[in-house]
Amino acid sequence: MTEDFYMKVGLAGTGWRAQMYVRVMKALGEEFEVSAVYVHSESSREREEKNFPGKVYTDYDEFLATKPDCVVFMLKYGAALPFAEKAMEQGIPVLCETPPAATVEELQAWYQAKEKAGQSGSLAGNCHGWNRWQNSIASSLIIRH
Repeated sequence: MTEDFYMKVGLAGTGWRAQMYVRVMKALGEEFEVSAVYVHSESSREREEKNFPGKVYTDYDEFLATKPDCVVFMLKYGAALPFAEKAMEQGIPVLCETPPAATVEELQAWYQAKEKAGQSGSLAGNCHGWNRWQNSIASSLIIRH
């Protein structure tokens, strides 16, 4: 990394994947910061404030107002798209770490959202149970620019 590289990362969701991202960012040094965390409820906020660096938000608009350089989604299966659309519309790149969709049509909605926003979007979640052609379609829909 260059000396002047610095990235504020917003995490949407908590759990083991988010904890892994925090550990990796800490191990990489000062180039990355968890600047904000989004959770779905007040009880989650109270619980997770002690587990995560950065402020924990229950209001997604307030979370985005922190202007993260990117948002990593670790929400339950298929729940990230409406949140990702809003981030992409604001020019914030997104990464979906959990399975983004259950059908090819839902994956096409991801592609349409990224095209509409003029953003790139990436999927990193393993789609267990999908056959090879579904994974190929997912890759071609989301990763191509």
